[in-house]
Amino acid sequence: MTIRTSRLLLLGFFLVNLIFLSVFADRDGYEGDDLNSILPMLHLQEAKQHDLLIYRYDWQPLSYEIGALVFEVTQKPSLIFLLAPFAGAVSLALLLSIIWRRPSISEFVKALVAMMAVPELWFSGLYFNSTILGLPLALSSFALLRSNPRTPFLFLAGILLGTAALMRFDFVLAGPALALRASTPAGDDQRLSERVRVPRRARTGFEGDDRADHPRRRTALERRIDSDRAGEPLGRSFGRRL
Repeated sequence: MTIRTSRLLLLGFFLVNLIFLSVFADRDGYEGDDLNSILPMLHLQEAKQHDLLIYRYDWQPLSYEIGALVFEVTQKPSLIFLLAPFAGAVSLALLLSIIWRRPSISEFVKALVAMMAVPELWFSGLYFNSTILGLPLALSSFALLRSNPRTPFLFLAGILLGTAALMRFDFVLAGPALALRASTPAGDDQRLSERVRVPRRARTGFEGDDRADHPRRRTALERRIDSDRAGEPLGRSFGRRL
């Protein structure tokens, strides 16, 4: 399977989940928890001033701010509900890309079966909650380290996880796992191989490759060898006379 085919599979997986979650997502607040979060977003400034009841704003401030921004721009509370299906579809695609080790159909099926063993991954995208809003950012940090375990990407992964923690403070618990992933030997080996050139094997004598690499040295050596060869008959005849 080519990389392009694997990317198309991931894109198809994302679109299928986006359609599924959007069709069956809660738009009326039957869950209850989503109404407790969304209603303050419609009057967020008043809620932050304690004029309205707001549920744990300090625990998940960015989720409230994003929902309020969507409502301010669109004036449609129903679009706030749709943030969860979109974030859920993105999270599922990112998680699949992380656990899908090799680009083959068999590995794709294995990863998909492993994910289907945890149906909560789909359920959490059916109603508005701060966990599903922060999950794409947290998974992006791990996916980034999996593909680019270099120092600049470590910094970016930390920013993504920190933003996820602003969506919901629970994601700060993923910090040790991210640090462990960043310090894995595989990542260190890859960084080391990028900085250090593999040494050549040792050469003996006057090997042709060594001469080609050092033309000046070759010229001096050849002159010396030629001069020795030129004097060789004289040495031999002198030895015979003695």
